[in-house]
Amino acid sequence: MESSNGSQKVMNDQYQIRVVREKWSKVHNKKYKRVFLLGPDGKTYMTDLVPGFRNYAGWEPLLIEKRYITGVKIMDDVRGKLDADTIPNLVEAEEDLQQELF
Repeated sequence: MESSNGSQKVMNDQYQIRVVREKWSKVHNKKYKRVFLLGPDGKTYMTDLVPGFRNYAGWEPLLIEKRYITGVKIMDDVRGKLDADTIPNLVEAEEDLQQELF
């Protein structure tokens, strides 16, 4: 399911966080995180997040491998690039919800 926001598509489908890698930017001389996600269509998507940038605070608590998120924007469908300025929503796992009840 999607809705339009300018030229980008806002995806309400679930994306699974697969890999979070810490990398070094030679251009900006700082660390960042490259995040790979598995989309509902079976394609791999990615985005880059820089600690200290305004969007990082919204993503940081979600960066747990194998967790699902929704509400991402696709910047480049061909290259599989997601917009890091979109703050996604965590899809609560059933086990997490059960633990909160007890």
